[in-house]
Amino acid sequence: MRLFTTGGSGAGDANGVEKGNPGADILRHTFGLSWLAIHKNRPLLAEIMGNSVPVITKDYKRTMSLEQAEALFAILPPAEPLTA
Repeated sequence: MRLFTTGGSGAGDANGVEKGNPGADILRHTFGLSWLAIHKNRPLLAEIMGNSVPVITKDYKRTMSLEQAEALFAILPPAEPLTA
């Protein structure tokens, strides 16, 4: 899985960080890739995201492993408020 930083030429570095701006939809794309890795249902993802299946197929060609997707969806806020 590639991570993004802003600026640069678009070439990846040794750590898999892709230079360049992925656009304002980075959270939307992260959700789409993650959800698709778990559910593998492009028509339902298209409905959830308000797109067509051809758009989902075109825009979500990159893959994310099931383990990465599950780890992302496992991120939750703390159960108790943090105190200083």
